[in-house]
Amino acid sequence: MAISVLQERETSIGGSSASSIALAFSSSLTSGSSIHTAGGTLNTATSLSASGSRNGTYGTALDTINDTNGNAQYRAAHWRFDNSAAGSETVTVTPNTSASFLAICIREIGSTSGYDSAHNASNQTAPGTGTDALTSGNMTPSVQPGCVSAFSFDDWSGSGAPNAGTGFTAGLTGWALGGASTCLRTEFKRYIATTALPATFTAINGTEGHITLAALFKEASSGAMTGASALVVGETGTLTGAGALAGSSALTIGQTGSLKGTGVLAGASALQFGQTGALAATGALAGTSALLIGQTGALAGTGALAGTSALTIGETGSLAAPGALTGSAALTLGASATADLPSGAMVGSSALTLSASATLSAFGALIGNCQIIFDASGVVPSLQTTPTEVPAGRRIRNIYRVTIDGQVFECRTLQEALTLLDQAKQLAEKVAEDEAIWQIPRKPPVITVSSRELRKPAAQAKREIKATYDRAAVHAELRMLFELSRRQEEDDTLLLLM
Repeated sequence: MAISVLQERETSIGGSSASSIALAFSSSLTSGSSIHTAGGTLNTATSLSASGSRNGTYGTALDTINDTNGNAQYRAAHWRFDNSAAGSETVTVTPNTSASFLAICIREIGSTSGYDSAHNASNQTAPGTGTDALTSGNMTPSVQPGCVSAFSFDDWSGSGAPNAGTGFTAGLTGWALGGASTCLRTEFKRYIATTALPATFTAINGTEGHITLAALFKEASSGAMTGASALVVGETGTLTGAGALAGSSALTIGQTGSLKGTGVLAGASALQFGQTGALAATGALAGTSALLIGQTGALAGTGALAGTSALTIGETGSLAAPGALTGSAALTLGASATADLPSGAMVGSSALTLSASATLSAFGALIGNCQIIFDASGVVPSLQTTPTEVPAGRRIRNIYRVTIDGQVFECRTLQEALTLLDQAKQLAEKVAEDEAIWQIPRKPPVITVSSRELRKPAAQAKREIKATYDRAAVHAELRMLFELSRRQEEDDTLLLLM
């Protein structure tokens, strides 16, 4: 949640003398909030202090301004208190001696990690009524984001509270000081850069003196993420604790990220890596979480992706441990992938989609009811099948065998075999569309069948596939000739220019 002013109040007294002035917040404070307090008095008092009923002393004032000009001869100061305890709070401003025209203004700032070590104050005589002519002076944040919290008031005759500065959110007006009109204005502004900035106001009466007090506060960091929170990390990010990202949170890391703890990403969370990501622990991605890696990803731990989780890797991916993908999880690899180290890298009813080229080279790399889809070209070097046992007394039906480049497909019905031949033709069309693989000559697959009924359809499929490959080869040759012609023209142009 962004830093903001949660609540604020003000009060003041007129010409009667008092030893202090106190004011309670309207609502209970939120634990961890910061309090920004301003106070003032006639300068018959030489110092001011502030304290709270729950939080104790507010320490040394950030700034104290003593205006010896004009009619009032006024003194003002402001304080901050960080990491407030939750509950009710009454703030008291006390001069070192009883004084008149006492005033106090209190603000609770939420979603902050505290004061940012930058503050400023000014006393301007006759500032004029120009836009943003009233200024605290520059303050430089050490971090961003954060906020400016500021007070400004006419301390001579109280003829009108100034207006908030450009880009600031106006707060309350107050400090009537026993008169009919107010002289104080508060304001607030969230910033997202570490460049120096002032608090600014616009005076209503430009011929009178004004005091401005301001301080910077840091916005609290995200910390652990729960619920439906969203985290964006620009370049490199690491989640190292179990359950660091929980619920339906979303995490985006611009370049490189790592999940190092068991169950780091749990629930229905979503994780996106712009370039490189690694799942290094058992069960790092559990539940129904979704993980998207823009370029390169690795599953290095047993059961790294478990449950019904989904993993998408834009270009290259690796399954490096047995059982890295378990349950009914889904893995999509955009370009190339390798699962060549362990047996049983994928088990259960998982689904693997490889958009371009991939290799499964370990026996048993894909086990169970898994599915593997190759969008373009894929290699499965060894396919081992277990003979099907036939119960005693049952007749073995006809088996229609189709062999494609040495790989045997057994179909129970003629229609299944015909469908397989149609799929082979469709795959040939896709292969022909891939320009990159036609840099070297390609031979059509060798297709044989075991049944007389399949001979004619198989011959037709082989003719169509050969025609498809021939057209692709001609197109590849034409592309090569065009490229050679283009290069020759470029060479001729360079010779003319020499």
